[in-house]
Order: sequence, then C-alpha cells, then structure tokens
Amino acid sequence: MIKNKTEEHDSLNKELFKQTNWLQKKINLINLTNNKLKEIREDNIETIMNHNTKLLEECNMLRGENEVLRMHMNSLEKVIREAEKKKAKLTQK
Repeated sequence: MIKNKTEEHDSLNKELFKQTNWLQKKINLINLTNNKLKEIREDNIETIMNHNTKLLEECNMLRGENEVLRMHMNSLEKVIREAEKKKAKLTQK
C-alpha cells in the first residue's frame, strides 16, 4: 500500500513537472512573439513618422512655392492694370 502511494505520488509529480515544462514553453513562446510584435510595431511607427516628416517637408516646400507664385501673379496683375490704364489713356486721345 505504501508502494502504491509512492508510485502515485511519483506519477503526480511527473505529471506536474510535464505540465510545468509545457507552461514554461508556452510562456517563452508568448514572450518571443510579444517581443517580435513590439519590434514590428516600433518599425511601423518609425516608418510612418518618416513618411509624415517627408509629407510635412513637401507641404512646406509647396507653401513656399505658392507664396513665390502668388507674388509673381500679383506683380503680373499690376503690370496688366498699368498697361490697361495706359491703353485707356491712349484711346481717349
């Protein structure tokens, strides 16, 4: 009877050991997966930030070009107005 209890105890210990090993493997796998996902997430964030930086730079460049074109357009409109005034004066004479 004592032998049976000892065998039963050993059997339970073996089963607990197996389950503990299995759980430890699963925990390790989860940790590896988690670390990989963190790396992927950080890479995605960095990629998006770089893309956003480029977009902001392009927006600023376009704003600058727009301002230059606006000043040039204003200058041309002024020349046109002056030419129209001169034309009007010439047609009145």
